[in-house]
Amino acid sequence: MTSWWGSFPRLHAELAQLLLLSHAESTNDEAKALVSEAFSGVLTDNQSAGRGRLGRSWDSTPGQGVALSVTTPPVDSQLRSWLPLLVGAAVAQGLTSLGVLNARVKWPNDVLVDGGKIAGILCEVLPSGHVVIGLGLNVQFSSKAAPIPGARALEEMVPVSHELVDGLLGAVIGTVKSHW
Repeated sequence: MTSWWGSFPRLHAELAQLLLLSHAESTNDEAKALVSEAFSGVLTDNQSAGRGRLGRSWDSTPGQGVALSVTTPPVDSQLRSWLPLLVGAAVAQGLTSLGVLNARVKWPNDVLVDGGKIAGILCEVLPSGHVVIGLGLNVQFSSKAAPIPGARALEEMVPVSHELVDGLLGAVIGTVKSHW
């Protein structure tokens, strides 16, 4: 398995604060402590109690994916319902710019490539009006077999490197921020 974990300068440039964790139970829970008027984030490649829509789990075995959670400034109530789709579209656009064909958003919060899930999004609105945007992205599978049927990993389509993952995540957050 390729080691791609390290600092994330492109992503960090988009965020007021970026906390890199070797492990998190849930990056969304960790990000709630970073709420401010600026975008801040938490990133790990080892998440043990992540959540998806409808209470589904999203775990990241070390080195196989990333879990990124970003807190936003307060969000207008009309934009909140569109955030998962906005993030999904930014992921699909970022994948397409890397040469990944057939990346598309599956309403309301998944990104698929050729019908297989490569990313999931969970947005949580806080009482303050801030939103925690959670993004899970499959990067590479250690056994070359998907951990769940239908999952896809980035390495199946492009050579994975630290710079590529950093660039993709930075571009996604940059796109989301541009709508503020």
